[in-house]
Amino acid sequence: MAFAGIILACDFLYLSVSVRKTLANQALQDYCVANEVLLWAGNVKDAEAFQVSEQLGATAFPFIAVIAQLSGKMSMVARVEGPIEPSILIERLSSTVESLGAAIQSSRLEREDRERQRQLREEQDREYREALLADQEKVRRKRICRY
Repeated sequence: MAFAGIILACDFLYLSVSVRKTLANQALQDYCVANEVLLWAGNVKDAEAFQVSEQLGATAFPFIAVIAQLSGKMSMVARVEGPIEPSILIERLSSTVESLGAAIQSSRLEREDRERQRQLREEQDREYREALLADQEKVRRKRICRY
């Protein structure tokens, strides 16, 4: 997953209908699957969604935030407040994905490189410990043979 879409709605009926209409749109669903965009939706009357709305600074609903991991931390890279047609949302997502794709790819490659380096260090440490134990065992055996 490169991007997460956070969709927050409040309890008002017309907003909830708008959000359901947007989420049910097949073109939006296809776009999200094809571009690895994870969607999460919540009603701000629920505690978890309310906390998310507070953290993201949502002031109007429905509220849509696009989140991506950049430079090792999660960042809101786009936001939409108020009802939006699915086609316009797809355009906004597309421009966000395109503009940040290289930065996210670079960040992903850096993380993968750090992980490879960490694994290499662990492997070298393990091999060093095994060699040290083997050397210590040789010394112990030589001592036993002398007596």
